[in-house]
Amino acid sequence: MKEDKSITLLEQPGLNVGYLSFNTEKKPLDNLKVRQALTYAVNKEAIIKAVYQGAGQAAKNLIPPTMWGYNDDVKDYSYDPEKAKALLKEAGMEKRLLHRPVGNAGTASVQPERAPYGLR
Repeated sequence: MKEDKSITLLEQPGLNVGYLSFNTEKKPLDNLKVRQALTYAVNKEAIIKAVYQGAGQAAKNLIPPTMWGYNDDVKDYSYDPEKAKALLKEAGMEKRLLHRPVGNAGTASVQPERAPYGLR
């Protein structure tokens, strides 16, 4: 639509945030290294392009940048497949099956990324 000169497209920052959450009360997600590995294994930019057609920015905390209380100093996890593999190995999770319910397109877009880590 942006290329169509007959359409005036108005944009503004939104208030929604997509995020990956973990139940840290149960194995294997009670292990910090497993949670960190899964976080490093998510390619946020690829999800933004595939699911949101490039209209978005990677979240690094639960508060959108447009809201009071947003803290830009929060450390973000970069997409780092090698670091994810190393952390899974340290955690003894190299070839394990993880159950994940599929809730929406964003969740589905993360699924193919797990294969290189031996996770299904």
